[in-house]
Amino acid sequence: MTAGGAIRLVNVRDRTTTVLFPSATARERLDKKTYDSSPGPIDPAEKDAVQVGFRVDNVRWAPDNTLLAAGQGGTAPSQTSNVAKVDPNSLKFQELVRHPYGDVLTAGTVAIQIGKELWVGSVRGDRIAIFPATPSLP
Repeated sequence: MTAGGAIRLVNVRDRTTTVLFPSATARERLDKKTYDSSPGPIDPAEKDAVQVGFRVDNVRWAPDNTLLAAGQGGTAPSQTSNVAKVDPNSLKFQELVRHPYGDVLTAGTVAIQIGKELWVGSVRGDRIAIFPATPSLP
């Protein structure tokens, strides 16, 4: 991990570094930039992006070498806690969790895969919500 919640992927063989980072939260996406060597400052005009449909707060590695992006979606009173799986190479994503705010989970901000479960933490409260690691959308 790097500052600002970014993840650096260093490819020693072809001497490139890829950085995946949450965009400005209002943009609801992850941005990707690949450098020929060790990166300096990120130029916002030179990157790829994936629209995930929610405001990404944190990104963590999953056991299958994809990324779990967690954050919040919607607007009041229909806000949701969201988790998506993102392929860091192709930037294809799959939404895994879209859970309405409620007594159990409000403002999900981070997710980690434990076995066949996703454990989702929140900036609010003292609970961890547990979901199946496979998509559970209607």
